[in-house]
Order: sequence, then C-alpha cells, then structure tokens
Amino acid sequence: MEEPRKPFSISLHVTALILSIIVFVFGIGIGNYLAGQVNNSFYTEIDSLQTSNVNLEFLSLLESDPSVTSNAILHTQMCNAVEQSAHSLGVQTADVGRRLRLFEQKRGQGADVLALEQRYFALEARDYLFWKRLKTLCNTNLTLVVYFFKTECNECTPFDTVLADFKKQDPPGILIYSFNLDYAPTTPSTSMLSSIYKVDAAPAIIINDKKLNGNTTVEELNKLV
Repeated sequence: MEEPRKPFSISLHVTALILSIIVFVFGIGIGNYLAGQVNNSFYTEIDSLQTSNVNLEFLSLLESDPSVTSNAILHTQMCNAVEQSAHSLGVQTADVGRRLRLFEQKRGQGADVLALEQRYFALEARDYLFWKRLKTLCNTNLTLVVYFFKTECNECTPFDTVLADFKKQDPPGILIYSFNLDYAPTTPSTSMLSSIYKVDAAPAIIINDKKLNGNTTVEELNKLV
C-alpha cells in the first residue's frame, strides 16, 4: 500500500532558498573581508620595509660623507652595520614577495593585487638600486640578480628552480629581485628596469648587470659571479 504523498509546501521551499542565498552572500562577504585583511597586512609590511629602506639610505649617504670615507675604521664599521641590516631587510622583502605571488595566484590579477604589486615592485627596485650603490661604496662582495617573469609562463618554472638552488649556495651573498612583466605597462619601476636591461620577454635574468635569456643552469650562473 502506497504511503500518502506529503503536500507540497511552497513556503518551506522558499524559506530554504532564502537561507541558501543568505549563506552564499554571507560566505562571499566573509571571503571579501578576509581578502581585505590580507591586503591590509601586505600594505603594512610593505610600508614597514619602505621605512627601513629610508633609514638604510640615510646611513649610506653618511658613508659617502668625507668625514666618514677619510676614516678607515669608521668607514668599515658603517659598512658592516649597513650590510647586516640590509641582509635582514632583504630576507623580509623576499618573503613578502613570495607570499604576494601566492596571493596573486589565488586572487588573480585584480585591481587590489595590481596596487599591491606596484608598491612591492617599487620597493624592490629601490632596494636593488640601493645595493648597487652600496656594493661599489663598500666594496661588498655581493651577487645581484634581477629576474623578469610572467604569471602565465611555462618557461619560467625551470628558472624558478635554478634561482632557488643558486641562492642556497650563499644565502647572505646573493640577492634576487623578481619583477612581473605583466605589470610593466602600469608599474614604472618594472618598466624602467626592463627598459634599462632591454628585456621585452620572460623569462630573463640579469646577474651583476649581465643579461641571460633562455635556459640556464646553476653552473652557468656561477661563471658570471
């Protein structure tokens, strides 16, 4: 014997639909809120790094003062102090860049990510130019690497691995700065550096002002140090 069918309740289905919509909208709201919190965290970190950069630049200006350069002991002390601080700053900057790339992969290249990337790449370019100056001023034995990549770039993956292995050889002595060419049209710092080194395609590596295109290995990078 068949059981009697339960009456169709429009109100029940409408209530369920409304609840589903509320949960969906609430989920989007929470997602946007969390993304906003991540954005704010990045902005805070980048601002902090910029402040530290300004302080280091002030010290480097003192390095070029005749009263410092004429005093060998003072000059050495100042160079050592700047180098130690700058190494720590370089590690922090690289970590922010790594997390920012992961954030971009999750969020896509939206306006919020673009704004973060612009500020970060400007920070990197400033840091890179600072180190170039300090390398000459303090006769520092550093290897400066500029790496140009793109978000959708299969050829870039082997470069990422090679650079990671290259960096492991001398963590304090190798500084790597990565710039996304996708943002070159709207990011002056990336556009400027890519123009200086005549880079119009990814991947490309500049190591101690020498340009490499195409596949490379750790051994080939070592020859340029």
